[in-house]
Amino acid sequence: MRRVLAHRDFRLLWLSQSGRRSATASAGRLALYVNQIGTPTDVGIVLAAQTVPFVALLLIGGVWADRLPVTG
Repeated sequence: MRRVLAHRDFRLLWLSQSGRRSATASAGRLALYVNQIGTPTDVGIVLAAQTVPFVALLLIGGVWADRLPVTG
């Protein structure tokens, strides 16, 4: 495992995927918790509060990535 993590590109990919999975799991737990203490509408609000910034940043990131120079 150490030899694999010695490669910078793989290490960055692994860390980003681990972070994404942790965030997804946390959002799921949060939605279940809100469902226990609130109403289905509250769950929708919580999920929208997660999705709206994601979509906005995804659009901005896409425009930014298209403007980067192509290497390799």
